[in-house]
Amino acid sequence: MRDTISAAWLVSVLLLACPLDGIASAPDSGDNDSCRIALEAGNLESAVEQCSLAIEQSASGSIEQVGALHNRGIALTGLGRYDEAVSDFNLAIERNPADPSIRYDRGRAYYLAGDDERAEADYRASIQLEPENEFPHAGLGNLRARQERYEEAIAFYETALAIEPALEPVLANRGRALSELGRFAEAISDFSAAIRINPDPQYFRYRADAYNALREFDRAIEDYTVAIEGGAGNEAAHYNRGRAFSLTDQFESAIEDYTAALAINPTLVAALTNRGLAFSSLGDQRRAMEDYEAALRIE
Repeated sequence: MRDTISAAWLVSVLLLACPLDGIASAPDSGDNDSCRIALEAGNLESAVEQCSLAIEQSASGSIEQVGALHNRGIALTGLGRYDEAVSDFNLAIERNPADPSIRYDRGRAYYLAGDDERAEADYRASIQLEPENEFPHAGLGNLRARQERYEEAIAFYETALAIEPALEPVLANRGRALSELGRFAEAISDFSAAIRINPDPQYFRYRADAYNALREFDRAIEDYTVAIEGGAGNEAAHYNRGRAFSLTDQFESAIEDYTAALAINPTLVAALTNRGLAFSSLGDQRRAMEDYEAALRIE
């Protein structure tokens, strides 16, 4: 049985969206300005509405219309409406084929839709247009990580970080790739660097997993606690902290975490089995047997 459960792969690629500058911040009509403001505020449905008005009211093919198409595509991507987003990016690229950020954002929509081939083509086109833009390099890293080609992912992340060393989602993603290769000390260094820039609770969870793998259980417990208290607690975080508690003979705390993991996912066999072992270690054989039997029924 594995000692830990992995968290879902990759920091959200939405954190790697290009800044809303370039073509999308050209002189605007009122509606285009409202479109961009709504997008920057994260009001995606409102952004789609305001961008649509700007598209209708701008001159065909104008820089204002291209900016509104680009921004509406970004909003649609955030809403998971990838086909519609790609349609907007296609029109924007047709009218301004030299803009690298539109290529990147279309690639991101393809990536999120699971179309690796088209995503890679757009990321590479964006790099060709603007080699010193860190985002498409990071996008290629995410693509390779999803394909479990971790060495290649790390190389792309390193290129992105050479351009912008303080891009903390890329530091965290490189740490995840290093962890997948068993290079936990290097991963911890990356997670720590990301945390210094932005103490996101999920970065603490990733670092805790690496500490767990190195059997540095006290540090793992500390980081899992920060993650859970910060809102990044999920079944994996509770289960993995429970394992760390078990392996340091803190069985009552372990039982609390296994129970929390089971509240999220009642069919988590590993949590049932390990909670049973913790009950047994405390001399409660009745509850231990109940958990073992429940695990067997699921399996």
